[in-house]
Amino acid sequence: MFEFILSVLIMFTSGVIACIFGRHPRKSSFIGAGGAVIGSITGLTAAIRTIFNDVTIYKKGICAFNIGALSTGIDQLSAFFLAPLFVLVAASSIYAVQYLKPFYAKKNIGLFWLFFNLLASSIATLVITRNGVFFLVAWEIMSVSSYFLVTFEDEHKSVRQAGIIYLISSHIGVMFLFFLFVMMGNACGSMEFADFSSGLSNLLPVSSIIFTLAVIGFGVKAGFVPFHFWLPQAHPAAPSPVSALMSAVMIKTGIYGLLRILMFIGPPRLWWGIALLGIGLISGILGVLFALAQHDVKRLLAYHSVENIGIIAIGIGLGLIGLNKELPILALFGFAGSLLHIINHALFKGLLFLGAGAVVQQTGTRNIELLGGVFKKMPVTGITFLIGAAAISGLPPLNGFASEFLIYFGSFSCITDSSLTPAISSLLAITGLALIGALAVACFTKVFSIVFLGHARSAAAEKASEPGKMMQSSMVFLAVLCILIGISMPLIIPGFRGLLAEVSGLASSEINLFLGQAKTTFVFINKIYLVLAVVFVFLLLLRKKMLAKKPVRTAPTWDCGYNQPSPKMQYTGSSFAQPITDFFNFILRADKKAELPSDTFPKKISMHTESNDIFMRYIYEPLSAKIYSLIMKLRWIQHGRLQVYILYIVVTLLILIIWKLG
Repeated sequence: MFEFILSVLIMFTSGVIACIFGRHPRKSSFIGAGGAVIGSITGLTAAIRTIFNDVTIYKKGICAFNIGALSTGIDQLSAFFLAPLFVLVAASSIYAVQYLKPFYAKKNIGLFWLFFNLLASSIATLVITRNGVFFLVAWEIMSVSSYFLVTFEDEHKSVRQAGIIYLISSHIGVMFLFFLFVMMGNACGSMEFADFSSGLSNLLPVSSIIFTLAVIGFGVKAGFVPFHFWLPQAHPAAPSPVSALMSAVMIKTGIYGLLRILMFIGPPRLWWGIALLGIGLISGILGVLFALAQHDVKRLLAYHSVENIGIIAIGIGLGLIGLNKELPILALFGFAGSLLHIINHALFKGLLFLGAGAVVQQTGTRNIELLGGVFKKMPVTGITFLIGAAAISGLPPLNGFASEFLIYFGSFSCITDSSLTPAISSLLAITGLALIGALAVACFTKVFSIVFLGHARSAAAEKASEPGKMMQSSMVFLAVLCILIGISMPLIIPGFRGLLAEVSGLASSEINLFLGQAKTTFVFINKIYLVLAVVFVFLLLLRKKMLAKKPVRTAPTWDCGYNQPSPKMQYTGSSFAQPITDFFNFILRADKKAELPSDTFPKKISMHTESNDIFMRYIYEPLSAKIYSLIMKLRWIQHGRLQVYILYIVVTLLILIIWKLG
């Protein structure tokens, strides 16, 4: 416990000192990033030790206040969520040192590091606190500090607008969490998590209300559809290292909170699992469809966060259904796939946001239609982005494949079950995951080919160059982790034993049996990887030998009679995705503008599609317009006269006194 508290203190203190040195951006960055890295190493060491040694520590009331006692605790679930936090904080802070250099003359770098380190330390505090009041305090600090990071470039109107949307959504979510903790506190007579564990397990009539509040309150932060609307606004607006941290780690606090509440409220109802499975399928499919229709690379990645949160929810939903129907294999692999995907998504999504940030910094645009040919200028960024793209698409041998495989494994095991609900749920999960995976492959084929391959479509893309070594090292570090986790599953999967026992409540014998099956399967898959690698190397050597004594001629790319294709002859993002977006246009409702050829030799043709979020267009924007209209009608209350305002206060006090006395 001491190491975790020390890591939080190091990160917070270094952020404050970096802010004091705000007028000296180099010193400020050195202090802020240095503290973040040292704090992360300290915390990560303790988190890994806790996970593999199955250690649980609980400290009740280490510090008392009028609103309760600051109790803390570390168990398998806390350590599991802390590990990716510390990895991403370290990688993002190293990356940010060079990323922020263009802002030295324009911005107070000290404020960036203050809020960056405050965000990291608040997430860590949130995960280790064991009191409802302090959980909400840490949650609020996390939301406010991330708001200031999202609005770092507040001179842009779009950034300010994104910040307001994010702030409003955060407080809508915390309103539900407030009711959630008040209800649990009243039921148990305490805000201590330890009392929740013993006091809520038998409150069956209330447990479904608590579950509903948790899904909405934590779902807003996690990005469940239809509460996802803030992600495609906030992620493009925030600096890229902040986008990486928010998408990779911060939204997972919603999943952490949901799992923690599920551990309090006892045996799951069947409809809880079905509801989360449905939310997961809708979030996953709509998230990847919306992503496919985007032209802004960071906005596209934000929608993929919605998609991957959907995959995580699918796993949790299957886990709850398995527990309710007493199908341990479905419960175990549902939870195992979901939990592993939390770490995997943190790694490859952090990598993709850092890669996108490097491209945006070097080219000055997020519009993929203005890019192209970047791979020749930025090979390290291109290779690492390709690894992240393959991982998020669930392609072997990378980490994204491993976590989705576990969910498939559990689903296929129960698809022939005699009970109708598990069989249909498994079938829906398999079909949904397959559709999500196929669309994700299509989307990242579009992104990588349009951004990195072909010819440059703008002067900025033509002049792009590789970012600094510190930015490159962060991307390479995360890419290596994506590969290592993918091929090390036989070693990693036994380490989930304690975590799965804590989350699922299954017996150790059942967990050992099924994890043993999974380990055997991953060993077999690794053997296939090894055979394919040997065949690939053999073919490579054979090709080299066959060409060794023959002349090799190089020439410009030939394309249908042209030996020097121009950017106009390439696919654009819109044209690449057109068949799929047209097929799903009944969902996307995309606006299309096309200038079709009018004769044999047209001077100009064009095609542009714009897909706005249907939930923003048809629900949130009309709703906010009506609320705004209602508020404007109440402007007469604001007179600008001090006497009237004092009268309001007096009337309010009188009402409160009468209510209290009554």
